[in-house]
Amino acid sequence: MKVGILGGGQLARMMILDGLRLGLSFRVYDESKHSSTEEFSDYCVGALDDKAKLLEFSKGLDVVTCEFENIPASTLEIMGKNTQCYPPYEALAAAQDRLDEKKMLQSLGIATAEFYPVSDKSDLQPAGEALGFPLILKTRRSGYDGKGQRVVKDSNQLETAWSEIGERPAIAEGFVNFIRELSIIAVFGKNAQSAYYPLVENEHENGILVKSMAPAEAKETISKQARAAVDAIAKHYSYVGVLVAEFFQVGDKLLLNEIAPRVHNSGHWTIEGAL
Repeated sequence: MKVGILGGGQLARMMILDGLRLGLSFRVYDESKHSSTEEFSDYCVGALDDKAKLLEFSKGLDVVTCEFENIPASTLEIMGKNTQCYPPYEALAAAQDRLDEKKMLQSLGIATAEFYPVSDKSDLQPAGEALGFPLILKTRRSGYDGKGQRVVKDSNQLETAWSEIGERPAIAEGFVNFIRELSIIAVFGKNAQSAYYPLVENEHENGILVKSMAPAEAKETISKQARAAVDAIAKHYSYVGVLVAEFFQVGDKLLLNEIAPRVHNSGHWTIEGAL
């Protein structure tokens, strides 16, 4: 089987190294001239919105996937004309926009932090009034590892925070006093198969993951909440592939913070640390 991967970073390399042991071969597409995947794959360089190059890249592939979620969803939609693409581009699109993601989760009955859309400066004060302080102001798109977000302690800081995130469309989220952060890694097959790794407890510093502890010590009721959430998302999108959900634990309840429709750094331990 020939697998195409959009993105040539460390996660793509990890997928390839394990996939080679299964007899798979790989073709990688990335915007960078060089990549850690080059020696193990057919490596292609091009823009992620170059329709002609993407269609050429996808020829002869059995399936295409991605290693990070900030690939234009339209890219997967284009490549789907030539081959199977997973995850579904609709799931990728939702994960790229924090407001759309929250609305999707809300529509599925999955608990999240309270939120308020901030389209422009005029929405700042209403957001503060609706959520109270402190709150977190986050850009809707292109935010990761703590980027594109600011903690706002009172109404006097709203305009400064708005300026610091580039005055871009945003979402304000109520501050969550959580016990800990947890994630679940789930895998869904084409024929409705599903499998789950145990919950992982994660620690972040300045928005960057620094430690994952697996398996997390958790009541079965907590694990069931996490599995139910990813199952609902998978059913909604007819999802195939790896799906990760990150949660805040508040008492005995989970609030879903964000999803990652791809392999994930909180799952590095599964390579050498699991059978």
